[in-house]
Amino acid sequence: MEDNQPINLPPQYPPPELANRRKPILLFAFLVAVILLIVGFIMLRAGENSSNQKSSPQAYTVEITNDGFVPQTLDVPTGSTVKWVNKTNDPYRIAANPQPSHSSFPALDSKDPIGPDGEYSFKFTKTGTIVYNNHFKPTENNGEIRVEDANN
Repeated sequence: MEDNQPINLPPQYPPPELANRRKPILLFAFLVAVILLIVGFIMLRAGENSSNQKSSPQAYTVEITNDGFVPQTLDVPTGSTVKWVNKTNDPYRIAANPQPSHSSFPALDSKDPIGPDGEYSFKFTKTGTIVYNNHFKPTENNGEIRVEDANN
């Protein structure tokens, strides 16, 4: 055997020109995977934080319309204030059921009529479900306020 004969080596896989093209693609795929993991982790942590947050008291509005109270049912945390706004041409008197005693929640009673574009506000400090209506027409429409403990 002569020393000057070329040695036949098996072809290199992948060929160098292909290997060089794959490096940027692999780097890009790796960066996308890392970004997706980071975003997923952040979203997971945000979900945990929001589920642990307590509801804080806020101001809510219920519109009095010709079709009833909008919204008809409202969930609020303790300490929240609900304002009823009369969008009709008729007077309304917000009062807890049952009529005429309002005994289920006597504190919720506007006493005076709420005229067109008038308002009545009430701050809910105790938990419970209060069903209310228009004292002048108690059988027409009912609304409901569900008050939950803001600390739970």
